[in-house]
Amino acid sequence: FLKPFQDLMAATASLEIKDLILNCLGHMIQSRASSIRSGWSSLYKVFELAAYDRAPTIARTGYDLVCSTIGEDSSQHLRDHHVSCVACVIAYVRQEHHESIALSACDTLLLCVKLLHDVEPAELRDAAATFSPAAPSAAATDADAADLPAHERLWWALVECLS
Repeated sequence: FLKPFQDLMAATASLEIKDLILNCLGHMIQSRASSIRSGWSSLYKVFELAAYDRAPTIARTGYDLVCSTIGEDSSQHLRDHHVSCVACVIAYVRQEHHESIALSACDTLLLCVKLLHDVEPAELRDAAATFSPAAPSAAATDADAADLPAHERLWWALVECLS
């Protein structure tokens, strides 16, 4: 149900519309995060699009929204939407327009590593059971990743960032 936001963000060149989209999504996250469920994939795609925007206000707002979804109290969310979240943070690391955001995204990536490391292996296996081969990470569909146990594939998106 959030795919139209993704389509609008990709299609528009207007900074005002992009800002409005990000602010709407920010309000949704603040008020109804537990109700978003499958919509997180579209949200992270919108935030990825914001990462590559040349306007610093759009990139910063998108990055701040991504950071608001990651934290000590969000380990269940991170397990359920790990690959989409990491792919989004990687977009902020790889973008070339905003160095300070890229450096901050490296710290956020370290937080993702810590949160994933702190999850119990049995919980990781449960999360990996829902791991989709059509996940946003291209490496997740790689033949090498397919040979890994399911819970180890969740780490693959992080390893991809190092390449």
